[in-house]
Amino acid sequence: NTYLTRPLVITSAATVIYDSINCQSRELQKKLSSVIAVAHRDALTGVKTKMLYFEEMNRINELIKSGDKSEFGVALFDLNNLKHINDTFGHSEGDEYIRNACRVICRVFDHSPVFRIGGDEFAAILKGDDFENRDRLAQEFTERISEAEKIDGVSNGHTSAAHGMSVFIPAIDISFSDVFNRADQELYKNKTRMKKSQKSHERRSLQKNNGGVPIWQK
Repeated sequence: NTYLTRPLVITSAATVIYDSINCQSRELQKKLSSVIAVAHRDALTGVKTKMLYFEEMNRINELIKSGDKSEFGVALFDLNNLKHINDTFGHSEGDEYIRNACRVICRVFDHSPVFRIGGDEFAAILKGDDFENRDRLAQEFTERISEAEKIDGVSNGHTSAAHGMSVFIPAIDISFSDVFNRADQELYKNKTRMKKSQKSHERRSLQKNNGGVPIWQK
């Protein structure tokens, strides 16, 4: 009888072990899925992460190498005054400032993947409708950011961001970086213009507060 029942005991034990391993495998799969989700989505804003940005960049580079000439553009965004807001009002206000700016980017470029590629830097890869309408969307972004400065103000600061854009030119571009670098140059020009405008506004405010007389003449 012992010999007859032993196979049943072994089979039962094997089933328990199999179920245990299966359960552990499911738990590991859940944990892995959770880790992947964290790696793919920025915790503060909910947009795609820098890791996914690099994956997309590498995918596009492979397409370019293969001779693919599909149209795409790169739009870059850089928030202004974030350090000042963090230092003056605290990082919780700085986080809200980042979320406000990100919401504007996502609302305008709502057909494009948006990535957070730095603390105060975002990128959108434009294709399809957003690529075709890129100039109008760039203008809309400028207008909406101006509205955000009035509506989504953080303490006595404002939501402000510079942007730059460029498109893939098959005749001269050999990699994604060529497009990115031109967009980055446009971003720098836009940021410089915004800084000059801000300084000019501050000088006018000083003069107004001093009865229209430049402060150095007082």
